[in-house]
Amino acid sequence: MQLDDVHISKKPRIRRRRCCCCLDSILGKVLCGAGSCACCALSVLIFCVAYYFLVMDKPVEDVWVTWPTAPPMTPRPSFVPAPPSPAYPPALPDAVPQAPPPPPSSPLPAPPLPPHVPCGEPSTDNSTVTILLHVTGFKNAAGVAKMWVHLDSSSWYQGDDAWRIETMPIPSTNELFRYVRGVPSGREVAVFFVHDKNNDGRLNTIPFIGYPREGVAASGGARGGPSGGPRFRDAVQTLEEGVGCVSWELEIWNP
Repeated sequence: MQLDDVHISKKPRIRRRRCCCCLDSILGKVLCGAGSCACCALSVLIFCVAYYFLVMDKPVEDVWVTWPTAPPMTPRPSFVPAPPSPAYPPALPDAVPQAPPPPPSSPLPAPPLPPHVPCGEPSTDNSTVTILLHVTGFKNAAGVAKMWVHLDSSSWYQGDDAWRIETMPIPSTNELFRYVRGVPSGREVAVFFVHDKNNDGRLNTIPFIGYPREGVAASGGARGGPSGGPRFRDAVQTLEEGVGCVSWELEIWNP
């Protein structure tokens, strides 16, 4: 084998092109060794730094649209406030003497009724009877009370023909007690009372009608009406012998 026939192949040496704009520095060597331009890489770096400071470093509200916020809610009270306490007048100081409270007012007691002997006791005199009259229902104490005691119907409403006639004042209690003594026993008796307000001694009535204008009362519970006062047959009572005393209740009828 001849030497001329032997061809020794060598690996071609590729010369890298040096960046024309890179400095002869370590950064330039690194970038140029990687095949990049240092100027381009520096421009990218400057852009990133500028973007960071100009965009990323700003607050969020300067970059993004801020949505409107709802108004703050007023908290509701957890309880209903109590009403204000009433204002009371200031109390008197202890140094001021205070009078004791007045005693409770009570109505004045009614005057005592005149004493009377209870009826129903046996009588030593069988010829007479005592009648105890209790008359109630007077409207007031004005005027007087006039009483007629009749032993027959002929003297009824005849005034002076009655067996006994008496005039008496009316107590402030609007009731009165009256004894009629010596009434013959075994007889029919009728008692008639008039509240004589004008003290004229008679019963005032409406002319032509006879309707009473004044209060009247009669024994036996007899009462008046539109046609006139009580009648004798309704007021008559028979007194038995030996009873001694009887008690009758009469109530004034006021028209």
